[in-house]
Amino acid sequence: MIVNERAGGGTMHNAFRRVEHQLGDAIGGSYEVHFTEARGHASSLVRAALEEGATQILVAGGDGTVSEAANGWLDS
Repeated sequence: MIVNERAGGGTMHNAFRRVEHQLGDAIGGSYEVHFTEARGHASSLVRAALEEGATQILVAGGDGTVSEAANGWLDS
């Protein structure tokens, strides 16, 4: 999971915290959560996850975060 907690003026932080455990239950198995730290970080997080063998990536954020994640996937 890649989460931009600052998306929506910071509302993603609370939204993610409310559903975090439910997402984990729905996904099952092991998973990792990574939080973006700056512009462009989602792309590098996706590339790193794919290099480590990830086949599914859940992105929580705004349009910019989703776009960065998609570009990271396509660049890999």
